[in-house]
Amino acid sequence: MKKFLFLCAFLMLSFLITNTSLKVHAEEDIIKKNLITITDNVEVKRGATMNYPTVFTLKKGTRVYVRDTFAGSDGRKWVSVVTHGYKSGWALLEQFEVPSPETGRKALITDQVEIRRGAHWGYEPVAVLPKGMIVAQVDTFMTFSGQLWHKVDTGSKQGWLENQYFQNYMDYYGEGDINGKNGVIRKGASTDYSVKVTLPQGTEVNTFVKFLNSRGEIWYHVKTPQGIYGWIKSNEISVKPY
Repeated sequence: MKKFLFLCAFLMLSFLITNTSLKVHAEEDIIKKNLITITDNVEVKRGATMNYPTVFTLKKGTRVYVRDTFAGSDGRKWVSVVTHGYKSGWALLEQFEVPSPETGRKALITDQVEIRRGAHWGYEPVAVLPKGMIVAQVDTFMTFSGQLWHKVDTGSKQGWLENQYFQNYMDYYGEGDINGKNGVIRKGASTDYSVKVTLPQGTEVNTFVKFLNSRGEIWYHVKTPQGIYGWIKSNEISVKPY
């Protein structure tokens, strides 16, 4: 009987040790990797307890880089994180998950750029992409310094480029009618670009690309009846497919 009780106690202790070691190992596995927030208003603290002041908050879907982990005396798990723009602090691990691979989306290359073997300028180039090229997104990674990099596929090469050269893109081909009092055609897909031409309401244009800019605005690349190419904001045009 004593041997049986000893065996049970031994097995229970082994289970607890193994289970604890697995949890610790799982937490260590996320160091130097990315997590993404699963709730809004994630409070990032100056230190790894709720007693520290909040230094900033994160929205749902925000990607972060994990620098370290910590288990508090109350058993709650914390992660030391860095955001895009190099904000840093501590947040509760329960408010994050490992991001899924971001594959399948298309992107517009906004300037000529080299793509590299890894998510850092120190990696060697594998190809040079021209401005305006359309590529497929394979993955995304945020570095220790808060830089966001995207892995892209050109059809013949894969490589990494920094976020500033990359914008989300959606295929679209059709016709459009100016539905506002005036349709403003600009040199680029934001109001920061200068105006090329202003079209009156009802003017028909050809549309080529539906584009999501960094502000979350949708723009269309169009050709006017006069042969002028430019960009118009989605709320100024009604688009229909061919």
